[in-house]
Amino acid sequence: MEYTVKQAIPGFENVKKVIIEKSDGASCLLRSLDENNYMQIALAHAQANTYINVSDEIQALLQLKDDSKCSIYYPIIIDQDVEKSVINLSTPFIFNEDNKTVAQYISTNE
Repeated sequence: MEYTVKQAIPGFENVKKVIIEKSDGASCLLRSLDENNYMQIALAHAQANTYINVSDEIQALLQLKDDSKCSIYYPIIIDQDVEKSVINLSTPFIFNEDNKTVAQYISTNE
């Protein structure tokens, strides 16, 4: 499925279109569709009942409504030693499945 990036992804600011591939239900790869901007990020799928209180800015960018169908994925930082790999819970990717848009929400500890 193809998604439009609505807010620049840190480190991949020029990526405008992405696709989720190799999904096994629990994890997947997020890859750039722009051949000039290589990007591949491993993601872990959040549980179906996961709730994230995202900013008004992200809600507006993705045109989220109370009844929007969303998916939430967390980036995985993979180490050569698998036991040192981690899931970054503070920077989830929010996908609006209704309009095929995505933004990464970077939470702050305010």
